Amino acid sequence: QPAASTSAQGCLVASQTTAGLPRASSTPRSTVRMQFVGGNFTLKKNGPELVEACKVDDVETARGCLERCPYSIHFKDAEGLTPLHVAAAHDSKKCVVALVDSAPAVPARTPCGDTALHTAARSGAPQASAMLIASHDFALDAPNTWDETPLHLAASSGSLETVKYFIGAGADKTLRDHMRRTPYNVAEDLGYDDELLSLLAVDDDEEPVTSRVEP
Repeated sequence: QPAASTSAQGCLVASQTTAGLPRASSTPRSTVRMQFVGGNFTLKKNGPELVEACKVDDVETARGCLERCPYSIHFKDAEGLTPLHVAAAHDSKKCVVALVDSAPAVPARTPCGDTALHTAARSGAPQASAMLIASHDFALDAPNTWDETPLHLAASSGSLETVKYFIGAGADKTLRDHMRRTPYNVAEDLGYDDELLSLLAVDDDEEPVTSRVEP
């Protein structure tokens, strides 16, 4: 069984040790042992470094941080953003791809309930949005604390390209946020042009509903 060591400034990494047991084949039988790594390879160092790499899509530095300290994927900055949230906000496509492979099965959320997909949409980040949608790790219509779906936030960004990705993926245009607004209403309130509004328009036979999709 894996044994874990923890520290406020440390991280967990896995190393393999060969068990001294008889083997039925030439394939080594290994057990995974979790060990503490201190010194420079700490969460305190690698977390902020990973965040900074994500801001500029420096995927090599990001991978190095993850190799030294896999737990840095869980690091949160002062605003409660994980490295994946930061990469999504800066439309850092290469870092998003690298981080999705290491991210936990249950998407991390910010204090306001945003997943990385919400953050990409809010920032009008088309490449990050496309990569996160393609990963199938994020519920397309999941609401945040204010019942805003990623499409609501994409509409608020005014990014036509980002909205097109969500519409093309099948995002529900009829869902309402806590103010009873559809994504169309959000874009309309912000004064965006007719091209964006036409993408978000709800057909007459589509009844807007309050967002209640589980993340």
